[in-house]
Amino acid sequence: MELQSLLDAFVAQSRAILGDCLTGVYLHGSAAMGCFQPQKSDVDLLIVVENALPDELKLQYMAMVTAMNDYAPQKGIEMSVLRRDVCKPFVYPTPYELHFSVMHLERYQENPAEYVRAMHGEDKDLAAHCMMLRHRGVRLYGPEIEQVFGPVSDEVFENSIYQDIRTAQEDILKAPVYVILNLCRAVAYIEEGLLLSKREGVEWALNDWQLAPYQGMIRAALKAYQEGESMPLDHEAAQNFARIMLSRFTTRPFSPFEKQWMALFAADIPREVVQRYVHDTGNYIWHVFSFELKPRDSFAEKEEAKRLFDAQDKRGASYYEPWPKNGEHEPQYDSPSADDLEELTECYVIAVDKSWTYILTHEDGILGPYFYRLPKKA
Repeated sequence: MELQSLLDAFVAQSRAILGDCLTGVYLHGSAAMGCFQPQKSDVDLLIVVENALPDELKLQYMAMVTAMNDYAPQKGIEMSVLRRDVCKPFVYPTPYELHFSVMHLERYQENPAEYVRAMHGEDKDLAAHCMMLRHRGVRLYGPEIEQVFGPVSDEVFENSIYQDIRTAQEDILKAPVYVILNLCRAVAYIEEGLLLSKREGVEWALNDWQLAPYQGMIRAALKAYQEGESMPLDHEAAQNFARIMLSRFTTRPFSPFEKQWMALFAADIPREVVQRYVHDTGNYIWHVFSFELKPRDSFAEKEEAKRLFDAQDKRGASYYEPWPKNGEHEPQYDSPSADDLEELTECYVIAVDKSWTYILTHEDGILGPYFYRLPKKA
């Protein structure tokens, strides 16, 4: 089926099934930016609804989506359903009602009812999708994009991008075309504020003198993307390219709070180690713990960290939130518990006497939270 016919049919079916609950249907990604490649591109859609959807309605909708997917290009449809109240003001990490892509098709087919019960939650990638939609997306049905989607802050957008590229040095060997093109557009944004398609990202990179040694590889990735082919790959050169691009992406300066934290709690770690594991991997100060730059028995994590934090006198403590939902990086709290802080994406705490710190990470449940107390001086 021709792309526009597919989109028209998708909108018509969405309106028929969701009725008054449907706010709008919006297109983002390569199809919206004029660089759609049938062999390599998926059809990226965001569907906004007024209220939470009951499972019965989700089942009807998923039956339609998977039927339409049979007529889609090779990579299929990727869609997320969002409630309108999380789009404006924009909520991060972003809750979603339902999600589908080709990678989930088999799981859906095995048990549709279980799929719709389980396929909801939060997705950090949605911040990048919504940012691109606001600037370069297409309204297929419903109110204008700016009426439905609120601004996405620079900090949130950068964090969302980083979630996608942070393992690029390993991923480039498995999916070189995707990783190379994404790294080009990510660095174009972080250095020049440009919101580019994959093809435009390559054009930007080919004019960057620092990437001259990698022009052949970048051109090969674009050719493979446009023609739906695989590409030859020099593994060492590819990993060097990924390392350089990640380093360029993650060179944001520390905030004054983060500088203070590093001076207090990481001053004993060699500078070259800090460079490799903190600065070159996103400038996340909690990498001091996740990479065990401190002795493993010197800090607590997860439930033990929360228990220790709750036991402290927190009067006068300082708090820092890297990606605040309300724009306030240093919120004021009156002796919060660890559970009170769970509503935040990420939070760093320093005791009033600078003797201990507590960190809630955006990878909560996987990495962190962490509690660390400075050793007593002899």
